[in-house]
Amino acid sequence: MAESDSHASSGSGTKGNLWKWLWALNVPTKIKIFLWKCAHGILPTKTKLRRKGMDITPLCSRCELEEETIEHALRDCKWAEFFWAVSPLRITWTRTEERGSIGDWLNRMRQHGETESQGLFAFLMWSIWSARNRFTFNGIEEDHNHYLRLATSRMEDYSGVRSEGVTLGHQPATEQWKPPAEGVVKINVDASIREKSGTGIRVIIRDWKGQVLKTPSRYFPSEYEVEVAEGLACREELQLARDMELKQVVLETDNLNLSRRLARPADDLTYFGNVVLDILDLAKNFDSFSPSFIKRSGNIHGPDAISQVASIIPNIWNGTGKILVE
Repeated sequence: MAESDSHASSGSGTKGNLWKWLWALNVPTKIKIFLWKCAHGILPTKTKLRRKGMDITPLCSRCELEEETIEHALRDCKWAEFFWAVSPLRITWTRTEERGSIGDWLNRMRQHGETESQGLFAFLMWSIWSARNRFTFNGIEEDHNHYLRLATSRMEDYSGVRSEGVTLGHQPATEQWKPPAEGVVKINVDASIREKSGTGIRVIIRDWKGQVLKTPSRYFPSEYEVEVAEGLACREELQLARDMELKQVVLETDNLNLSRRLARPADDLTYFGNVVLDILDLAKNFDSFSPSFIKRSGNIHGPDAISQVASIIPNIWNGTGKILVE
């Protein structure tokens, strides 16, 4: 498959508008330049390098089925397709849909995307290219969840969301696990998505002394979007907290969008929106309930770490998504 030479829509005005938009994005300069290279078709893909005389196969290193063009590397490869589908932007295509070039895609985002989505889109593109480079040159393969979190955490760090200490409900954003107030129980939740394997969920429930009360793990064979997976985990664990007759609860997750939605509910008819409403309905069972956001490194590497989420073995799942380990 030949790489398109008309990466952005024709016309100097369109190209000028695209560059002005890229320059105005709230992302690092290196990502702006990266997107500019995408739009002009000058990323060093394997197809491009072979055209320049390098003695390499033009096939994609991951799927080994199609030539690695810019469009294939960042969007059309099965790995990239799945990445976009489970990302917070939930981008999918039909088989017959005309996708156009990456330049055309950027122009559509410029014209129709919301400001916050545009910034996230840029970080997601950069994250896909980073994943491609690590796999192509170092043979390092990480699951999609790793790069999704990398993109969102970079965006949050760059935009100053964390450094400014955004308050979510009654709990400020934190970078490491901290015990709740006396008499309060904190529930930390993390989810990991593996293509073809499903969704793994790990939870730690601790009291104000740091004592572990429960560590349930769950596995679902379905591939959920990241925020949906974390939402489902939160819903399940609030049901458990209710059954444990806990009275004061802090629910802590490293998914910023979920934390924001729990603190500031909004009308949303999507599946994710319904999960959020379920969580808020369950929260009525407690004397006090506060959602909290924590940096992923603190959620994973804190005391009694929530780690090895994706290593939950699918073949011991009992078919109902019930607790595997306590």
